Amino acid sequence: MRKSYQAPVYNKLISQIAEAVSQNNVSEEKQHSQQGWSLQNGTDLSVFQALANMPERVKIFATAMSWQAKLPGYSPQYLVDHFPFGSGDITVVDIGGGLGHIARALADHYLTVQCIVQDRAKVIYQAEKALPINLQGRIRFQAHDFFQT
Repeated sequence: MRKSYQAPVYNKLISQIAEAVSQNNVSEEKQHSQQGWSLQNGTDLSVFQALANMPERVKIFATAMSWQAKLPGYSPQYLVDHFPFGSGDITVVDIGGGLGHIARALADHYLTVQCIVQDRAKVIYQAEKALPINLQGRIRFQAHDFFQT
């Protein structure tokens, strides 16, 4: 049975984020041990560093990001409908692109668009497995840690 993260967990997490910000008055990016997520999960690692050691939660996180893109205001359809890609050969690089939901929307709509989706290796592995056959020639995946230079 799949492990479920229910509302009480998220409510506690939200309160931890608020507590971390109000008590520490620091940027969430700079001091990982003081982040709400880190406090909730008992780690001094950033969310992405910690998730790198939690393959099941990486899957859940990637799926949640794709699900969020279906909510009003977050849909990649807004990009498709309102960004003038024009014609000709175009390559779009989606840094931190997860399972490639934005690349899929673009490739479905614009026949000349090629996409490169970059994300952490464990996410890319999942994304490659889930890519429909009809998009395999137009969407490529690259493992890339965007926190490293």
